[in-house]
Amino acid sequence: MKAYINDKLVSEDNFKNISWTFAQIISRISYGTTIFPGDVIGSGTCATGCLLELNQTAKTNFWLKDKDAIRLEVDKMGSLENIVRAV
Repeated sequence: MKAYINDKLVSEDNFKNISWTFAQIISRISYGTTIFPGDVIGSGTCATGCLLELNQTAKTNFWLKDKDAIRLEVDKMGSLENIVRAV
């Protein structure tokens, strides 16, 4: 799993390092709410995957800005890319 911001690799990890099983994730998500077929369920971030963690560990102050391009890739699954837009 890899995360890019403006084509710069900012995080990568291996799916085998996931902390929670999908059964545990679904159990937690369904507590107090109803989930339906077709709902998208995120499993969290890979190691040092969120900018808060990256900023704390790398001692940087890097946050998303208007027009930043974010791309997430998982081998053999594909990629997802979005552009940040200020509202």
